[in-house]
Amino acid sequence: MEWGSREARADISVIGDGKPVIVQVHDHGCPTCRRLLSNVESAYPEFSDRMDFRVVDIDSSEGRRFAREHDVSHVTLVLFDGSGEVHRILEGVRSTDELRRAFRSLGEA
Repeated sequence: MEWGSREARADISVIGDGKPVIVQVHDHGCPTCRRLLSNVESAYPEFSDRMDFRVVDIDSSEGRRFAREHDVSHVTLVLFDGSGEVHRILEGVRSTDELRRAFRSLGEA
């Protein structure tokens, strides 16, 4: 599946534009972060028509700012509803099935 460029995936300006958004706070050097990303990439395709997925790099100024604003660290997903309100925060690696349930709940919010 084509996920777009790193820059496109990092564009969090879509938060609050009417469509739910999943944002992963990610450290590219972190194996646990890569495992979470892999699980998200397995679970997300069935929801891609209803919500967006973005990745912010904790090593970038924008990623650090995002993490501070939401009081989270890497290996974290922040799920936003269509109006840009935080629906849920998931910290740590989650199974593909757990992610599907969380994404389904976000789609119903």
